[in-house]
Order: sequence, then C-alpha cells, then structure tokens
Amino acid sequence: MKKRLIGLFFITLCILGLSSTPNRLTLSEEELDQKVTQVLDSLWKEHGLLHYQIVKTDPTISIGINTSKDIAGLQSVLEKKLPKQALENYEIEIFQRNKNDINVE
Repeated sequence: MKKRLIGLFFITLCILGLSSTPNRLTLSEEELDQKVTQVLDSLWKEHGLLHYQIVKTDPTISIGINTSKDIAGLQSVLEKKLPKQALENYEIEIFQRNKNDINVE
C-alpha cells in the first residue's frame, strides 16, 4: 500500500513538473530583448555591425554590416548564439552597407 501511494505521489509530481516546464522555458518580451541585445552587442566589432534595430510591429531584427564582412558567417553565428525563441519570433534581415555612406548621411 505504501509503495502504491509513493508511486502515485511521484507520478503526480512528474506530471505537474512537466506541465509547468514550458512556461519557465519561454522568456518574457523584456528578457528576450535583453538577450538579443547582449548577443548583438557582443558581435559588434568582430562582425563589423554598423547598426541594428529590433522591430516589434513586424517582428524583425534588422542588422547592417560593413561591406567587407560576410553575411553568411554572421547568420551562422546568430543562429548559434540567439535564443531559440528569438529565432522563432523574429525574422532576421542582414544587409551590407559601406561605412563611408553612413557617415555622409
């Protein structure tokens, strides 16, 4: 009888734990933005980022990089470093611009 009660208690705990796990794995909008910003800031010099913008209305992360840098390389790094939730929620746009053109504007 004790074994059954212990087993039932254990199964109940497992079910409750599994049902609440997805809620803990999703980040709030503020936490997600903070993590995305941290990743982009860490890649600023290494990948020649000129600017970036996180757009909420049309979920997009728009990134401008120097023409001398590799878009595919940056895309690969972003896929590894950004939270999975950000990759699912946002479309990532990367475009190249000449650094001198930005200084003129």
